[in-house]
Amino acid sequence: MIGKKDSRPILVNVSEVIITRAIITEYDLPRETIQPHDVVVDADGIAWYSSFGEQNLGKLDPRSGKVTEFPIALNKPGFPSVPVGQPC
Repeated sequence: MIGKKDSRPILVNVSEVIITRAIITEYDLPRETIQPHDVVVDADGIAWYSSFGEQNLGKLDPRSGKVTEFPIALNKPGFPSVPVGQPC
C-alpha cells in the first residue's frame, strides 16, 4: 500500500493478515517526489518499486528501513519527460 504522512510519501508493508486483523508498518521515503508504483516483494522480503514520477527503481529493506535507488539512465526515445513539480 502507498500513502502519505505529513505530505511525505510513505510505503506501507502489510506484513501479516489474519481475517480482519492486519499489522501495518509505514516507512518514510527520502524525498517528497518519490511516487512508489508497482510494488513487488521478493523472496527475501525486500520491497522493490518503480518511482512513477522519476526515472528510478527503488529498493526498501523493511528490516532496516534502508532505501536504495537505482537511476534508470535511458529514457524511452520520443517519450516526453518533465521533472516532477515542474510546468510542462
